[in-house]
Amino acid sequence: MSEQETEEIYELLLFYRDGRCIHHTKFESLPVEVDEDLISGFLSAVSQFATDVLPSDKPLKEIKKGDIKVVYEVGNNVSAALIASVPREDLLLRYRSSLKDLLVAFETEYLDVLADWKGDLSVFPLVVEMVREHFRDAQLTKPEELPSIEEITENQEIFYFGCSGDAEKTWNDFYRQSRGFQIFLERQDIRQSKADDLFNFLNSQGKKMNSTEIAKAIDLPIDKTISLLVNLTRRKIVEIFRFTPK
Repeated sequence: MSEQETEEIYELLLFYRDGRCIHHTKFESLPVEVDEDLISGFLSAVSQFATDVLPSDKPLKEIKKGDIKVVYEVGNNVSAALIASVPREDLLLRYRSSLKDLLVAFETEYLDVLADWKGDLSVFPLVVEMVREHFRDAQLTKPEELPSIEEITENQEIFYFGCSGDAEKTWNDFYRQSRGFQIFLERQDIRQSKADDLFNFLNSQGKKMNSTEIAKAIDLPIDKTISLLVNLTRRKIVEIFRFTPK
């Protein structure tokens, strides 16, 4: 990915219909620090202005200034906003979909509370976990060194995997049938079909997956799954990420 195409997810906010901030997650710092209540109040006011003044019955969906966009989703009692720099349209659509799914899940979970919310944030105990689930990829960072198999095995819930940009070509044209990989499979007692299942599953996903999820999806024991993932990571076919909650 070129420097001009670098994506950054800065802030995510959920705010009540009157502009009060319900939840704020900071993934990366904006150039200027701004109070979360000020941000949510401003976004709420802009959204309401667009609804009241502009000649359209559709809610405001996006504000753009330079490379930074504010993506909106409006619910019944709550609105959600994501502040990000996302040059690629496919990634922007994916984040918008995640934002909408988060908003629907949040309003469904707290339907009764949100009908007349009094301002008590403690009534939303699941909101942090909801954000983590829907924006997990934004909380993944690449470790400086490849963790050992033992470390990954002991921390399966924090290490995630995804295919690299040129994974399919490297896998099909160079590595899949290589002698070195065949020797590895024989020593680990892993069938070629299972290696194919792992690669095809991971390559087809729109998000990163941890080893437990991958093992379950392809029906391969967790120790063999981790060994295979580490092998492919060393060959730069697969990339590894560490989950770092914000």
